[in-house]
Amino acid sequence: MCWLGLCGYERQRKQVEVGENETVTLNFILGQGSVNLDEVVVTGTGGPVEKRKIGNTIGSVSAEDLGNAPIQNFSDVLQGRVPGLNAMPSSGVTGEGARIRIRGSSSLSQSNEPIVFIDGVRVDRGGGFGGMVSAGGGASPSRLDDINPKSIERVEVLKGAAAATLYGTEASNGVIQIFTKRGQVSEPQFDFQMTQGTINYPKTIPDNTGFARTAAQADTMSKYLDREVERYELVRENYVHKLFETGIQQEYSGSVSGGSEGITYYVNGRWSGENGPLSGKRFPYPQGFGPLANDELSRTQATANFNIFPSDLLQLRVNSSYTSTNLETFQTGNNVSGVTSGAMHSKPELVEP
Repeated sequence: MCWLGLCGYERQRKQVEVGENETVTLNFILGQGSVNLDEVVVTGTGGPVEKRKIGNTIGSVSAEDLGNAPIQNFSDVLQGRVPGLNAMPSSGVTGEGARIRIRGSSSLSQSNEPIVFIDGVRVDRGGGFGGMVSAGGGASPSRLDDINPKSIERVEVLKGAAAATLYGTEASNGVIQIFTKRGQVSEPQFDFQMTQGTINYPKTIPDNTGFARTAAQADTMSKYLDREVERYELVRENYVHKLFETGIQQEYSGSVSGGSEGITYYVNGRWSGENGPLSGKRFPYPQGFGPLANDELSRTQATANFNIFPSDLLQLRVNSSYTSTNLETFQTGNNVSGVTSGAMHSKPELVEP
């Protein structure tokens, strides 16, 4: 006797109505199917292993678990779905990635990021522009956000000492295995998704208050603030709120999958764009102070996976992925010289040409 899902057969259900004093006979013919993903994991030891037979703690997130959740990047796939894993945003600014920690940090000087594999190939999981330069103050993009979230079939997370046992001491921070979607033998299946939204920052920063000590200073303030300012008159301005606008977020994704006995395929294309709530326009004064800050992200992604079966003894697998990212950001995070920090500490009487 074997359990359904473990002996290579698909689960099958039928609904029947039985009347009073009636006898009904149901015949089931089980078709062959893949082993359930909840029961089998890839540990790095050379092949799949039944989860109940392995002594390690492995977290798993499948595409079915995500449902219709608003997923913008890879960090959203993991956040709050795997026990012991935290995806900590850098600062929440458009285009900045999350720092992933599995069971906390293990080093004060070395990297605390886990090792990442995509379809068995190790990838760069670093942050920043080219891995070294950030936006300042500890905020930076993440290379993991280059992964197309719409192409992810499931993610497995190996934690603790078991990861170092299987992958070496460098994996002491954990291992993340990403498996992309593949086509099934069927007619072409098409899928298209479109999402749009807006982004706003809460306006909770108090106003900045100041006054002109001299007549010349009052004249300068009157010119650039576009109103008459007298000496020792209290002037209230909020430069942080003037930086804000209503941001726009949009995403378009389409995919096709299917195949025959000889070849299966999965192809996906995705474009996502975000114009964040920081304004790239001039300050709302007649003379203006020039472009101050902007946060825009545009990302084009494509995934194409093919499985080719020339014979019963040979399988060829081709996985390909393409990402093009254009990010415009500003000095942010806890950078005291950044745009928002400067706006918070500015004074109306310090305005000058």
